[in-house]
Amino acid sequence: MMQIFLTAKAFLHDLDVFNHFIEFVENQKIEKRIITITTAQMDLSARQAYEVSTRDIFLRAGFIEVDFLDVQSEEPTRLRDFPIICIGGGNPFHLLNQIKKSKTDQILLDLRNKGHLIIGHSSGAAVLGETIQHANLLHPKWNTIHLTDFTAIGMIREVILPHSNRYSVQEDTLKEYERSEHKKLLKIEDGDYILVS
Repeated sequence: MMQIFLTAKAFLHDLDVFNHFIEFVENQKIEKRIITITTAQMDLSARQAYEVSTRDIFLRAGFIEVDFLDVQSEEPTRLRDFPIICIGGGNPFHLLNQIKKSKTDQILLDLRNKGHLIIGHSSGAAVLGETIQHANLLHPKWNTIHLTDFTAIGMIREVILPHSNRYSVQEDTLKEYERSEHKKLLKIEDGDYILVS
């Protein structure tokens, strides 16, 4: 089964991690065709700017197809046509809610089992874990949809905390969460990436 590639920041904002990603794709001999789920980015103008810049860096790296998908308004079965699927960052509550509503979670689990490469950036990494309950502790104001079921995709049997270096002030809160919920956080610092089997 293909490893999962997790990062805190999008490739666009971390070219060193992007270069490691390209090396991984080439070593694994994966066809350079990618689709990114952009649903978490709720600001449409920021999303469009992200798409333009991201398409450019992938095309310069030799990708032959670069596409984007909003699972809130577009058919998630399109994901099946791409060997590489990226889940982009933004609002984790909105993202998880729309992934479940559209049954994209089931498609992602199936494609991972079939050998597709799954990438998660920031909140796109967090939703691949067991839960995003910790996001509600750290950023309750982001939960504007009042999501109460924080059960995530569960592709990775851990709780994923991207940007972990940003939460030093909330370290006690995170330790209490781990203790009370009997969970261990998988931490990803900015500028780093993790490959999960």
